[in-house]
Amino acid sequence: MARLQDNAREHWDWEKNPIRVYTPDPEELKEWQQSLPLKLEDVFDFNSGLREGDVPEPRPPPPPKCDQLDEIEKAASEGDLCTIQRIFDQLRGTPAGDYWIPRQTSSLFRAVRTGHTAIVEYLLSQGSSPTVNLAKIAVDNNDTAILELFLKYGWDINEQLGWCDPPVLGHMPFTLRRSTLDVIKTLFTHGGSIEKGQLLHFAATRKLLDRLEVVAYLVDKGAPINDVMYQHDQLSTDLQSVAGLGTPLHGAAADGYLDVVRFLVEKCANLSILDSCGESVLHRAEFHRRQEVVDFLRHILAESSNPPASTESME
Repeated sequence: MARLQDNAREHWDWEKNPIRVYTPDPEELKEWQQSLPLKLEDVFDFNSGLREGDVPEPRPPPPPKCDQLDEIEKAASEGDLCTIQRIFDQLRGTPAGDYWIPRQTSSLFRAVRTGHTAIVEYLLSQGSSPTVNLAKIAVDNNDTAILELFLKYGWDINEQLGWCDPPVLGHMPFTLRRSTLDVIKTLFTHGGSIEKGQLLHFAATRKLLDRLEVVAYLVDKGAPINDVMYQHDQLSTDLQSVAGLGTPLHGAAADGYLDVVRFLVEKCANLSILDSCGESVLHRAEFHRRQEVVDFLRHILAESSNPPASTESME
């Protein structure tokens, strides 16, 4: 490389190709600096030092190794409480035990899923925490014993299910779709709020055959009959109004649940309320071809002085 550079200098025609070095005029340089939108001192504080918080916190050390985790999870799945207790006793007072004994999330999940109540209670007593997702599993299994354990160990029954759920939608609406009445009563006994979530809306569209009994239970507890879904939550209304948010009666009529429709009408449900898409209860029943509900609603509306027009009468 050095030889090539020397050869280039030797054969360079300095007269024809002089190398000039441009030195800017100080005044021109000053004018250019003044024309810049920002000055260096506006962007960088050359006199500042590091402040508290400028240096990131050190990462926590990795959790200590525990070779018995798989054995604990297997025992939780199989209902082997003695094995779990034996391993915990071996781990107590060690770094692995201090870290892992109160963090048995996976083992707790396996015990809840398989319904091993004694193991669930033991893991909770050792510091593992109940979560809304674990409660959902217990609800699916209609396991009131495990639900009562979760409530005993501090699970918030009105906890939000997730970031994508409306802010007022806690666990009770989820429960009303699929749980037995005993589970629902258990949750109300331990602090479930009739004000949290759109409880009557979910109960009115419940697929199980005891839906009328659940609807009657909620009405007796004071659930509002004529509230439009999410009417007290503007954010949820904005997000879901395109779906046609209506009253519990809208939902029952759309699903063809004549028993629920009849009960709500007897409890003074208002048939003239429109959903967020401008449809009445009768419109909803006609659209979904629920003929028994349509006939019942027409009979009720015929007795009223100002019935809303049906879609068929508008054609």
